[in-house]
Amino acid sequence: MKTMTIVEWQNLGEKLYGNNVDDWEFKCPMCGKVSKVSDFQKYESKGATPSSAYQECIGRYEGKGTPKNQDGKGCNWTAYGLFGIPNDNKVVLKDDDGKTFTTIFPFSKEE
Repeated sequence: MKTMTIVEWQNLGEKLYGNNVDDWEFKCPMCGKVSKVSDFQKYESKGATPSSAYQECIGRYEGKGTPKNQDGKGCNWTAYGLFGIPNDNKVVLKDDDGKTFTTIFPFSKEE
């Protein structure tokens, strides 16, 4: 499990992908599908938001089901809910006071 503050996470995102958040990529820890924030724009009518990219596999909006073992095709997994994310793929953002803020998907590329 990786824990960082929101500011550390934002700085890492900018370092990896640049200042345009729409270009940031996240990897579903269950199926391995990589999606950009901008990929979720076409699913706004189905409830997708920019934050969906780091908390939901895009497969949820593409009608995919249960994750297949890292097939990269998308699934219905989320960072929240009943099962959450396995610890080895979990990123927990904390606010400046050190309180847990949220659990999210990892960036598609990490240092």
